[in-house]
Amino acid sequence: MTNRTSQRDSTAEAAGAAHGTGLPRGSTGGGGRALLGVAVVGVLLILVGAGLTLAPLRSAAEAPPPDAPGTAAGPTGPVDPAASPPSVATSASTVGRRVQQRQEEDVVAARVMPSLPLSSATPGPVSTRDPGPVIVVPDCPDTGPAGVQTGCPHTRAGALAQLIAIDRAALQSGTMAGAREVIAAWALPGGPTTTSWSGVHAMAALLSPTRSVQGLTGTSAGTSDRTSPGTSSGAAAGMSAVPVVLTPVMGLFKGHVGDDFVVPCVGYELAITITRTARVGVSDCQRMTWDGDRWMIGAGPEPVQAPNVWPDTDAAIDAGFTDLAWQP
Repeated sequence: MTNRTSQRDSTAEAAGAAHGTGLPRGSTGGGGRALLGVAVVGVLLILVGAGLTLAPLRSAAEAPPPDAPGTAAGPTGPVDPAASPPSVATSASTVGRRVQQRQEEDVVAARVMPSLPLSSATPGPVSTRDPGPVIVVPDCPDTGPAGVQTGCPHTRAGALAQLIAIDRAALQSGTMAGAREVIAAWALPGGPTTTSWSGVHAMAALLSPTRSVQGLTGTSAGTSDRTSPGTSSGAAAGMSAVPVVLTPVMGLFKGHVGDDFVVPCVGYELAITITRTARVGVSDCQRMTWDGDRWMIGAGPEPVQAPNVWPDTDAAIDAGFTDLAWQP
């Protein structure tokens, strides 16, 4: 009765998928350099020589095959110690359930993702294939700690929306202080820290005087032609900041455990302008845990990341990504 069912999610969030309007496809132009990384998702920025991975890749055993979409998960939410009289048996049972929950979460986070060459992250032809139903990204109408949008609903699509808000606030700050402030406010104990988070390491690479974009042809200075709600050219100005635009375009769900834990992945187009604008596709996956009234990055190692791919290409579809659409 207390066991939860761990399952992979379908690439489309059930609620509202049919009403979504797809984001613009086919950003044109030259070299890419995307940093999303929001942690995550193995954000390879293709910076600094051979490239930067925001979230270190980890080997892991393949997770069990997915259940059919719509299969009901088991009971969700933390066990309430007040629900029964305190006793040794109750305490041991509670601990056992928590251990099992964490084990199931680790299986989802460690599920191996496709491995693709770095060239898959550079701008490429838009595919004519249909990636499947869109994921409708809900509105997050409030402003939370570190200026991050919040108020995202308690759904898997809400967890993905919160991850987008965290990633964008951190990387578009353009500063180490901005990235650290975000992760300090949005990671639970045992999760990424101000020194370990892949987003912090990605920002450090971007700010390094030796930064470079490898194997990409540039365009004249400017911004990406993709647009989405909340796009910003960076929150900080000055010597220590770089102008970053992180645009979410595609997404997928590695899996979930109950209603309070999900590992969403977001495929971004990352644009950086220094003397010219460079663009690249980056991906970020994170453990998202419902913490009473909001989604946060959960405890445990950062997940095995999805490959960095240029959005809407055959490679992105092969990796399991589908388009995002914004809730009207």
